[in-house]
Amino acid sequence: MQQFQSAWAFFLNNFSLLVLIVLPVAVLESGIGYLIVPLENMAPEDMLEYLSGNATPLAVLGLISMVLVVALPGALVVAFNNIMEKQPIFFIDALTAGIKKFFPLLLASILATLAVFVGFLLLVLPAFYFMGRLYLFPSYVMLEGMGATAALSKSWEVTDPHGGRLFLLTTVFFTLSIGLATLLTSFVFADNVIGSIVSAGLVEYLILIPWSFVYFSLYKSLQPVTNIEETTTEEDIGDDIDSF
Repeated sequence: MQQFQSAWAFFLNNFSLLVLIVLPVAVLESGIGYLIVPLENMAPEDMLEYLSGNATPLAVLGLISMVLVVALPGALVVAFNNIMEKQPIFFIDALTAGIKKFFPLLLASILATLAVFVGFLLLVLPAFYFMGRLYLFPSYVMLEGMGATAALSKSWEVTDPHGGRLFLLTTVFFTLSIGLATLLTSFVFADNVIGSIVSAGLVEYLILIPWSFVYFSLYKSLQPVTNIEETTTEEDIGDDIDSF
C-alpha cells in the first residue's frame, strides 16, 4: 500500500520534530506507569496507604497527561501542515496549538471513541471502519475551526468513497501497534516491568505519527488546490501525499 509507505517516509524525513511532539506524552505516561507498578504485589490495605501517599504526583501527572493526550492529534496536524507548507514550527508551538483546541478535541475524541467502542461490540472489525471514517476530525478542528460534532460529521461525509481503504490501513496500523508492543513486553523486556512500560508507550506513540499522517494526507488531498499556500506547489504536495 503506497499510503502506508508514504506515511512512514514522511515520518522518517521529519523524525526529530515529530518525535519531540509525542515524547512528552510518552514520558508522562511512563512516569504514571512507574508510580503504579508497586501496586502489583501489594495487599489492599497497603495499596490505600501507597495511593494516599502518592495522590498528589499521580493527580498532577494524570491531569497533564490527559491534556497532552487530547491535544496530541491536533498538535500533529499542525506540525504536518506546517511541514508541508514549508513553514518552520517548534514542537512546543504545535503542542500549544493542540492545547488551545482542547475542548473540541476532547468532545470529538469522546464521541469517536464511543462509536469505535460500539464497533468493537459488533465483532471488532466495524471498529476499525468507524475509526477510519471519523478520525479526520483533528484536521477539521485545527485547520478549519470546526466544532466537535461538525468535524466528525464532515469526516464521515468526505471519507465515504474511501471507507474500504481506510479500514484496511487502520487495521494494519492497529495490528502493528499492538503486535510490536506485545513483542517488546512479552519477550524483549519480559523481566523488566519499567522497560516494558516505557517501550510499549514509545511504540504506541511512534506508530501514531505515520498513522495520523494517513488521515491528514486524505484530508489534504481533498482540499482545493487554490486553498494551498503559494509556497507549496501541487507537485510538492504530490511528493508527500498519494491520492486516495
